[in-house]
Amino acid sequence: MLSKNRFKQEESAPLKYVIRPGNNSKIIFKVMEKSGRLEQRLDNEGNVAFPGWEPADDYYDSLYNFKWKPTSNGIKYDLISKHGLKQLVNHVKGHYALTTKDNLFLNMKSYYESQKQNIYDVLPLTIVIDYLKDDVGDRVETFSNILKIVEKNLD
Repeated sequence: MLSKNRFKQEESAPLKYVIRPGNNSKIIFKVMEKSGRLEQRLDNEGNVAFPGWEPADDYYDSLYNFKWKPTSNGIKYDLISKHGLKQLVNHVKGHYALTTKDNLFLNMKSYYESQKQNIYDVLPLTIVIDYLKDDVGDRVETFSNILKIVEKNLD
């Protein structure tokens, strides 16, 4: 019976994970560590109930089960869960429309304008500054001036 259980443990390979630094990655690792999910678990009959987790080398091993990255750059969404392997990542394809503050604001603004409503009845004053444009210095100065006017008139 012992050798049969040992065979079953070897038969079920650990799940592989990649946790890249940034975006609260230390918290994610601590949750995995504290939950006991890194260790293999057997049921009462000695069968592998949960295979446990082991780190995958993201540069050489694209066959991971879970990947945590600070940004979605480099995630090849078209290759996720191919070859019969279930894979999860912490970003959704096309998420920028909702998960970046500037795009979220611009999408909400478009929606409220289409409803003939004032977005500032729902959202606070929001200034979107594109740091990739040549006039970014002028835009930051304009923002600073607006902020001074708002602060002055709050009283």
